[in-house]
Amino acid sequence: MRLAALQAALVSAATGRDAPDAALFASVRAHRNASADERLAAYRANIKGAHLQALDQAYPVLREVLGPCYWRQLLEAELPFFGSPSPDLNAYGDFTPELLREAQRQRPELRDLPYLEALATLEWQVHRARFAADDAVFHWDAFATLPGDVQASARLLRSNALAVLQLDYPVDHIWRSHNGHDAGEDDNTGESYCCVHRSGRFDVGVTRLDREEFEMLQSLGSTPIGELSGAGTDALAQQLFVWIQRGWITGFEVDD
Repeated sequence: MRLAALQAALVSAATGRDAPDAALFASVRAHRNASADERLAAYRANIKGAHLQALDQAYPVLREVLGPCYWRQLLEAELPFFGSPSPDLNAYGDFTPELLREAQRQRPELRDLPYLEALATLEWQVHRARFAADDAVFHWDAFATLPGDVQASARLLRSNALAVLQLDYPVDHIWRSHNGHDAGEDDNTGESYCCVHRSGRFDVGVTRLDREEFEMLQSLGSTPIGELSGAGTDALAQQLFVWIQRGWITGFEVDD
């Protein structure tokens, strides 16, 4: 068995994607009191444990809401195998909102918690923001030297850590209450708009938005400043200034 094929077979068996084949068993020697199957099982247990721990860290609020035992049982039952396309386990887990949506269709005990998918969506963006690449600081001097018509045609760039979300349920208050913040109004129904943002290296927050703020933040990067709602008004200028100060807007680009 060639080395590359052996490595691929070992990864597939260790993640649980495929059952070990005869060629792989023949290449894994028994050691002391451990058979080849037991040695492969040790790899599987280590990989499974690392991936479950990564999901625990990415979704701590979901884990609390469902209870640690049920959360672990759900993951083990619903995930066909444990493996990540990225060597960075911080990038593992974006599938969880879809996993919960499917689980709710099949598990009656989850139907009284219709907000789980929305909560998972929010938590994943919080997790992603925590590990997003650092941003440059907004270059005020460079922007100020642009002619007025070029400023109007420029597009503002959002922070790498920023996520603007439209959610079916207002789960941001659940997230805040589980993270020691003021939960705000406890409204359990209706869609909501919120912004996930990072201040400092790992301090991530969630801010409720109104629809106008949501649509404006969502349009940044694709809509020139001069075409934003309220363009040319002091209110828009003040709003953009606040977002730049908060680090939500970190740069701009102009057409060549």
